[in-house]
Amino acid sequence: MLTISEIEIALKSHSVEFKLHRVPAGVGKSVQEHLEAFGLDASQGCATLIFITNQGPVALLRRDDTKVDNKLFKQVLGINKLRMAEPEELMQIAGFEPGMVSPIGLEIPIYMDKRVLEQVAVRVGTGGNEYSLEISPNDLLKVTAAQVVDVCEVKVGDGLKRSRILTGDRPTGALHLGHYVGSVENRVKLQNEYELFYLIADIQALTDNFDNPEKVRANVLQVAQDNLACGLDPEKSTMLIQSMIPEIAELTILFMNLVTHAEVLRNPTVKAEIQDKRFGESVPFGFVAYPVSQAADINVFRANLVPVGIDQAPMIELAREIGQKFNRIYNCSIFDPKLNSLFGVERNLVGTDGDAKMSKSKGNTINLNDDAETVKAKVKTMYTDPSRIRATDPGKVEGNPVFIYHDFFNSNKEEVEDLKQRYVKGAVGDVEVKEKLANALNEFLEPIRARRADFPLDRVAEIVDAGTRRAREVAKETMAMVKEAVKINY
Repeated sequence: MLTISEIEIALKSHSVEFKLHRVPAGVGKSVQEHLEAFGLDASQGCATLIFITNQGPVALLRRDDTKVDNKLFKQVLGINKLRMAEPEELMQIAGFEPGMVSPIGLEIPIYMDKRVLEQVAVRVGTGGNEYSLEISPNDLLKVTAAQVVDVCEVKVGDGLKRSRILTGDRPTGALHLGHYVGSVENRVKLQNEYELFYLIADIQALTDNFDNPEKVRANVLQVAQDNLACGLDPEKSTMLIQSMIPEIAELTILFMNLVTHAEVLRNPTVKAEIQDKRFGESVPFGFVAYPVSQAADINVFRANLVPVGIDQAPMIELAREIGQKFNRIYNCSIFDPKLNSLFGVERNLVGTDGDAKMSKSKGNTINLNDDAETVKAKVKTMYTDPSRIRATDPGKVEGNPVFIYHDFFNSNKEEVEDLKQRYVKGAVGDVEVKEKLANALNEFLEPIRARRADFPLDRVAEIVDAGTRRAREVAKETMAMVKEAVKINY
């Protein structure tokens, strides 16, 4: 059994991102109690189960909203006897009490159910009741050297209800690869196990594009089509247009009474965006107020989870605080008091110009709807190692956008490793590296292009219209409860 400091050392030795969260005093030892203490969903917990087999003990990492198919696990292991370790055996094998098992440092074979990998971040035990470990499943896989298996299924019943997720995009332009790795890829996975609402935030887009409404309107169906092309399924997800849900505006007005101007301006996300957009002293009030509108977006559908990056977490905190305040003032339980961001480990993609983030406004993107020749042209002009003048000069791989893209999108890992080794030695030129990247990107984008053809804009419009009608029924139900609580249900 490793101590917390030893766990930190082990994680750092593998160069992975992680966070250790102190567990509030009084919280019990069960995984469920730990998740509840942080307002997390069962799917975000990753339990380490120790099994006794006729070939010795093994560990299985599984999500807390799943159950193990013992028969299938035995088949995968090629054994005929399998049972959970008793508390005494658990202490003898790993040095842990039940519910406290940490996978870090276990010296027995470790397996990971593939559904753990569907999350961007999970909470893992640390061997005690003092800390909770937050880490991405891929990094956990790296640290534990676990073998991925398919031996669990999502629980149905057992007191678990399907959590509702709200996610969305601002329709200010075509979506790009940065959107894909940062959000689209994950929402496509999440739709299989959550009730997913996808919001096209046209009203929010107008807060800084009010003088160019044509731009916003032109991209509403475009961003919906991009998501459908990437795999969002209209049979599993509800796609809706923000402006067509008037209940959001109603709830926004009521929520404005529950938050001060100073509280909104203290929000680090708002401050950063005001600075980024260079508003100066001419900040539109609609832009300052959009976090309150966003809180209404989330709460009007009574969402439980919102998948965002770390930089957007303050927005979700504000939405939760407003919902909690409403419940408290009006003595009701309409909004989820445990509303939380789904992910804590963020995936950003650098821009083609080497900027820290791919951004439509900076023109440093490769769009999901770019054709093959456009991709080749953009890759050709990509930023690389500025200190490398000739192809024979040794180059830097770390922080090099071209290799960052190779790592994300080139499925031929042997080719990527070969290019890296030759680049460092000065044995390959930027032209070859970029040509192979363009080929890899086009190979990645080809299935998306093929699916896009299945969703012409007239069909997209029908899908969004149907989804908006479904979503509005939920919003109407929420506002009926809200008006009753506020005594304005005349």
